[in-house]
Amino acid sequence: MATRPPARCRTEVALEMPILIVVVATLSLAPTTHTQETQAIRPAESQAHLQVEELLSTGSLSGEYDAFGRVADIALDSRGRILVADRLGPHFKVFDPSGAYLATVGRRGEGPGEFASPSVVSVGRGDSIFLGDTERGLISVFSPDYEWVRDVRISPAWQVNSMIPRPDGTLVVAAFSPGDSYPVKVLGPDGTILRRAGVSIDAPNLYGFEASLLGGRLTHTGSG
Repeated sequence: MATRPPARCRTEVALEMPILIVVVATLSLAPTTHTQETQAIRPAESQAHLQVEELLSTGSLSGEYDAFGRVADIALDSRGRILVADRLGPHFKVFDPSGAYLATVGRRGEGPGEFASPSVVSVGRGDSIFLGDTERGLISVFSPDYEWVRDVRISPAWQVNSMIPRPDGTLVVAAFSPGDSYPVKVLGPDGTILRRAGVSIDAPNLYGFEASLLGGRLTHTGSG
């Protein structure tokens, strides 16, 4: 399923996710100063000035292999490879750490390794690749070499915004749908819901933009 033409040159669509992560981490780890007296801080004293620097650009408007249709999600594996889920492809593209094109994986269809509208991509143990296609109601798992391994069936009504594959084989997903009260689910390897978490919302007709806000985006903060 993977197409591997020669690597291409640096291109034009900025990847801002790593930059934002660095900025947030810098702010949250900034030391605090404790004094004997409690003093009011005026707005002018609490302002922060951030300088954003572009680290990498990739993709193009007209390239044969690296042009994007509609980028839905981006993930990085332990080797520094960049995985880009493209809804209009529908497929995901792989770039090396320098931004050079490596492969396009998947195509439109209903068979193994085929997609309708991939919306989220994540990296699991050993750099295995998880691609969520909510339109087909499944999460496809690929090997680090882009070979299709298996599909995990999920509800086609879910709006999946984020997912974290865990070392024990379970999958944590942030997803919401009409009538669903809990936006975070822990799934078994076969897609069975093992646990639910989140704030219960009594809104049976909730969908689309509102659902994406409540579903949220997951962040892995530990080793488990």
